Amino acid sequence: MVLDLKKDLECLQGKNEFKNYKNENSDSYLCAAFTILEPSKKKRWQIDYYSPKSDKMTAFLIDPIFERKDCNTLHKDNEKIHELNIDNIDIGIDDTLNIVTSLKDKSYSNEKVSKIIVILQNINKKEIWNITYLTESFHVLNVHIDAQSGELLKEKFENILSFNAH
Repeated sequence: MVLDLKKDLECLQGKNEFKNYKNENSDSYLCAAFTILEPSKKKRWQIDYYSPKSDKMTAFLIDPIFERKDCNTLHKDNEKIHELNIDNIDIGIDDTLNIVTSLKDKSYSNEKVSKIIVILQNINKKEIWNITYLTESFHVLNVHIDAQSGELLKEKFENILSFNAH
């Protein structure tokens, strides 16, 4: 799936619309890639670029049609949005999902997964697979895996209904 992402990124960078965006936002950089995995649905990467100058995020979707969405950033004032370096990824999504599925099967075996949210991002200057399993019993398993070493960095399991609205 990292190869799919790299292909999508190359495809995006070849599009005139993207080249125009980069001309207008020369300070922008790749900051995340996002997809939702569901049974019987085709995976579609959303590729996010961040412009520090405007403090805006721009999301690009490639397949099946090209889309561009400009949006406000969701970060705390003191948090920097780091650049994502695809070349720093040694552990692919398939291996990452195997790690998370093994964890789920060992610690949360009664949970049946309905959707998987995959975010590849740079947190604290490290490429991270941020994986969230949504379960049929309204639980969320969120796991961070180091994209270079495969090390489990974070594991959090909670009921969706217990989330606080801020």
